[in-house]
Amino acid sequence: MLTASTFMLAAAATGTVGTATAAHASTCGTWSNIGSPGNLTVNGNYAGQVEEMFYGYCSGGGAVEAHFQWSGAFQGSNSKVTVLLIDSHGNWLGEHDDLDASSKDRYSYVIDVHASTPDEYQAAVFSDDNCPNNQERTALGSLHWYYNGGDYGGAQEGWCW
Repeated sequence: MLTASTFMLAAAATGTVGTATAAHASTCGTWSNIGSPGNLTVNGNYAGQVEEMFYGYCSGGGAVEAHFQWSGAFQGSNSKVTVLLIDSHGNWLGEHDDLDASSKDRYSYVIDVHASTPDEYQAAVFSDDNCPNNQERTALGSLHWYYNGGDYGGAQEGWCW
């Protein structure tokens, strides 16, 4: 079984795939999407998409969170997900468990962008109750490094059948 950190390390090893706008100055006081989102497929059906979001503090620095959006077709499935951020050391941060589909948008807890050194994060989501044992896969957004505004590796689809 591949874990979220396995995906993250594989994505980091592929090198820079694009450069995101350095979010620090341009998003003062607002939330903005960072990098590429990852899709979650459950039992062969597209369940939704996870992406990283950044909130820039006007005095410098900022906060980060993972955002998962249920697909409209899957939202009525009585499903649940866990939404979190993964840092470059494989630590799970801001983990928010058992989020149901009663709201289209689900978020991890917000953390300071400098909560980990280096300040690299990926948005992640996995299905809590829809995957058979040993088939769970985690969907990941691209790995983003706030030090230089770069995205490393691509997003990873998470799925189970």
